[in-house]
Amino acid sequence: MNRTPDRDKLIMQLCDRLVGLGTQERQSFLDANCANDLELRRGVEELLESIENSGEFLCLDDRETEV
Repeated sequence: MNRTPDRDKLIMQLCDRLVGLGTQERQSFLDANCANDLELRRGVEELLESIENSGEFLCLDDRETEV
């Protein structure tokens, strides 16, 4: 896979949007946003699986969180 910082950022952004979706919604989202780019889709799916297996979620924006 040809990974660049821009590509990694796109993968993280897409994955961040998938986190709250159900299985069917995820498939539709991936179909629409990764269309003919199987490497992009694979990257998003791998990151999502890694996040779900770790039990942690990514926050990609600069919002401050309250503790």
